[in-house]
Amino acid sequence: MFDVGWQEGLVIVIAALVLVGPEKLPETLRWFASILRKANLSYTEVMREIMSIDLPDNGNTIVSSPKAPNKSIATEEKK
Repeated sequence: MFDVGWQEGLVIVIAALVLVGPEKLPETLRWFASILRKANLSYTEVMREIMSIDLPDNGNTIVSSPKAPNKSIATEEKK
């Protein structure tokens, strides 16, 4: 998710030990994991809602192939 290697993870754990202390580290990690879980669930729910929206066709779709303009130019030159 965050693309963190083991070196970065080790630095984060050492920084957390220094900042929080070994007594509160498990509680802090559980709190952080619950925040990440809630964020992931919210993201999943929003993406599900976005995918379920049925957008109306506004007529801006490309109907002809890219070669069609060349054919019309060639027929105009022959006239």
